[in-house]
Order: sequence, then C-alpha cells, then structure tokens
Amino acid sequence: MDEENRFLKFWIIGGIIVVLGLAVFPGRSVYRHLKEKHDVAQARVFLARGDYRSAWLSVRRALLVNSNDVEACFIMAELDDAMHSPATLDWCQRLVKLSPVITNKLLLASTGLRYQGPPFPITSQLLDDLSTTAATNAPDFHIVSAEMDLGLHHMAEAEAQFEAASRLEPTNRLFQLNLAVIRLTSTNTTDADDARAKLKAFSTDAKLDLPALRSLVADRLMHNDAAGALDYSSQLLTNTQAALTDRLQHLSILKRLHNPDLTAQLNELQRNAATNATLAAQTASWMEANGFLAETVVWLNTLPANIQTQTPVRLAFVDCYLNTTNWLALRNLTANGDWEDVDFLRLAFSARAWNQLGEPLMADGRWRSALSEAGERLGALTTLLELANRWQLPHEREDLLWRIAREFPEARWAQDTLERIYFEAGNTAGLYQLYSKQLSRSPGNAALKNNLAATALLLKTNFTQACLWSAEAYAQIPTNADVVSTYAYALHLQGHDPEGLAAFQKLEPSQLAQPSAALYYGLLLSATGKTGDAAPYFQIAKTQGHLLPEEKDLLPKMDKTNQMP
Repeated sequence: MDEENRFLKFWIIGGIIVVLGLAVFPGRSVYRHLKEKHDVAQARVFLARGDYRSAWLSVRRALLVNSNDVEACFIMAELDDAMHSPATLDWCQRLVKLSPVITNKLLLASTGLRYQGPPFPITSQLLDDLSTTAATNAPDFHIVSAEMDLGLHHMAEAEAQFEAASRLEPTNRLFQLNLAVIRLTSTNTTDADDARAKLKAFSTDAKLDLPALRSLVADRLMHNDAAGALDYSSQLLTNTQAALTDRLQHLSILKRLHNPDLTAQLNELQRNAATNATLAAQTASWMEANGFLAETVVWLNTLPANIQTQTPVRLAFVDCYLNTTNWLALRNLTANGDWEDVDFLRLAFSARAWNQLGEPLMADGRWRSALSEAGERLGALTTLLELANRWQLPHEREDLLWRIAREFPEARWAQDTLERIYFEAGNTAGLYQLYSKQLSRSPGNAALKNNLAATALLLKTNFTQACLWSAEAYAQIPTNADVVSTYAYALHLQGHDPEGLAAFQKLEPSQLAQPSAALYYGLLLSATGKTGDAAPYFQIAKTQGHLLPEEKDLLPKMDKTNQMP
C-alpha cells in the first residue's frame, strides 16, 4: 500500500551568528563547511551499509549546518524512498528547486510514479515540460516515459520509448533487456519467442540475471505455467542479491502449485523479517494479498514491541483492519500516539474509522487535524488526496486540490484536475474561481483571460471586466475558435450581433463546427435572423459537446436573447 510509508522528521534550526572580527569569521565558516561535508560523507557510508538510522542522524546534522546542501537533500530522498515514504516527493522537489538540472527533474518524475497512482499527474507534467528540451537526448527521459506508459498500460508507447533509449545508448544491454520484456506480450508469436530467447541469454549475464529471471518468472505466470515459473524462481533465489519481493513471489508460486513447502518457507521468512519493521510490513502485505488475512493480524501481534510501534508495522495493522472492516480496532489503533512524520496518516485513518462507525463530527475533526498535520508538504498532501479519491470523498478531494494549487503553483496538474472536475460536474462558479486565481498569477495569459471572461459572462457577473478580458484575448489570438466564441458572445450581450458574427466568419468552417464554438455561432446566427442556418450548429452543440448548465440555457429559440441590462 502507498500508505505503508515512514517519514523521517528533521528540524532546521536557524540562529544569529555574531561576527566578532574579520579574523574569526572565516575560520568558523570553514569549520561549518568541513563539518557539513564530513556529516554528509558519513551519512553516505551508513546508507551504503543499510544503517538508515545512523545515516539519518548524520545527514540531519549536515542539514542543521546548511539546509540547502544538495547532497544532503539527495540522501534524505534516498532514505525516505528506502522506507517507501511519500516524503521522498518533498525531498526530490526540493532538489529540483535547489538544482533544477534535468537529472533532478527526471528523479522527481520517476519518484512520482511510485507515490502517485494513474494518471501520475506529477510525472506527466514534468515529462511534458521536458519534451521540448534537451532532456529528450537523455536515455533516462525515455526510460521514465516508458515506465509511465507501462503504468498506464500503453504498451506500444512504452516500446517506442525503450527503442528511443536504446538508439541513444546502443551498447546499454539493460535497454535491450527492457525491449525484450515489452515484446514478451506481443501477439506476434515469433516476436514473443525471440524476446523470450533473449531473456534466457540475459539470465546468464551476471549483471542482468536478476531482472531477466524476474521477467521470465512473470512470463511463465502470465501463461499459467506455474511449474516453469518455479524453475526460474528457484534459479533466481540462488543469487545472493535476490530481494524479499523475489522470495515472496516464490511463495506465491508454491501456493499456486499447492506445494507443501509453502508453510515452512513462509515461517522462515516470518522469522527473518520479525526484527525489521520494513521487511515485516512487506511480509504482512503478501500474507494479506494471498488469503492469510486472519493469520496476518496474529503474526503482527507476535512481533517485538519495538517493531510493532514502528510506522511500517503500524500501517500494516491499518491495512488489515481496513481489509476486514474492523473499524473499532482501527479507531483504537489510531486514537493516540505520535507516528512521527506520518502522524497525518494516523489522523486520516482515525477519521475513516469514526466515519464508518457513524460519527461524522468526530470524523470531520480528525480529518481537519490530518490536514493541519500535513501542513505544506507535497508528499503528505498528495497521499491524503489518494485516500480521498479511494474513499470517494469529493469535498475533501476538492479541498486538497485547492491546497496543492495554492502551495505549489507550479503543480499545474492540480489545477487541471480541478478544471476537469468542475467542467464534468457543470460547476461554472468553481471554474470562475479557478480561472480567477490562475489569471491573478499570469495576468498576461490570453487563454486564461478568455476562460475567465467566458465563465463570467455565463454567470452574469463582473460584466464590464469580462467584456474587456474577452476583447484583450481576441486581440492576442483572433484565430482561436474558443476565444472568438467568447468575444462574439460578449458582443451579443452588448447588442452588437453583426460585429460578433463578423468575427466568427473569419474562422474556417471546420472551426465553426467544433462543439465548443458551434453553440455560440448558432446563437449569433439566430440573433441576426438566420435561424435556419443556426439549427445545424445548435444540433452539434447539443449532441457532440459537453455544455455547462448556463450554456444549455442558450439552446432554446433565440427570440428571447440573453442581453445584459
């Protein structure tokens, strides 16, 4: 689960440096610089050893000296990612702000794939922004693009991206392996067999054997060949670099085969994971997904007390209670305590429990506390947004999108999502509010002027300014059908129908037939007595377009025009 994450908290302490003399200041500055570098180097050593706690303590000391140390921020991102924490997003975003190089932007894009669900808005926006830059010459751009396409099940697009990466770096065998993995799913038997043969060859390469064997296991499972999958899985587990996920998948294969070794191997994994909260949470997640839900709760309760109180295991308990709808147990688990940097999740799950127990006031209070605890952290806010989507909480989802849009203006995906929600719901007032906020940040943007003018005219509010916005937008982009539609409608409301019709008639016939323009063209035709010519355009708008409620009111006969007083 995305919720099974752990944040690491740090405080940036500021102070006043009193400069006693020119001879003193440089020495103190050098000392601080050397201490910062020493702590960062130590953190890197601890991280390589897997000693996350010591690495965190060292990097935290470095950040106390210099909160903008790029390497320290990168290590914090690595630490949080190792614990599957959404705080990884915050550190990667900070890296981009401190050092907006392509590699850091691609790192943030890749991170977005792990901590957001489809359609991966953070990643999508970043890749779109980078698609017109030199980033397209970097293989990693195409790799991240391919990973997003895979997550969206766009297999052909993913294959094209892997091919692009391979062309840029033809000697990189990992890219060739990726292409083979994609082609395993080909409906062309020859292509699939060729890909399978390549993966078997890669499985003898010491550098590529793990991903090759994992792909071969997946291929056999996809073809319901559990025995073949077991052979490849057994070979994979002989590698000392095999991960816990590989061993858990091996258990899944044993379960599918009803192999009697399943119980003994599961017990062994449980023993090995019992002293590591992250491994214990992964094991619990596998047990839940494979029909051992009741046993999962029992096993988690046998873990040492110091492991049970760590965030990954707490969140494993949460997952169990959610899946069994044990709302009382969830309420009790989340009632008190300090879950460190994921305390916002404790409060959110507490809200869920109270809501399901029929106590909406308590639920609302807990949710508001979760928002307060999340503060201005992108990772926390996007995690709450995922929960609001999953729990079908439209009001809470809208509120979170506004928070993200306010705190992170560069997050256009949040604004785009709000626009889509309002448009689909026919919420013209919500669109007007959104466009007002956007135009205040980009006052020269003609498209935003047009959007704000269009909604203002439909709502019959701020009429004089709306007419001015529409005229300014038209002056900038007079060939855009949407802009012409708004400008012509403003003229119509002012009683200048011939001028509005003249603006329309400068467009191409195909533009006039666009559903978004057809309504307003039909309106102007009808208002100038050409009702017969207007009818086909009204029909296009009615049957092919998505009209806002106020636009639907324009569809009846135009003998009663909507002129403003």
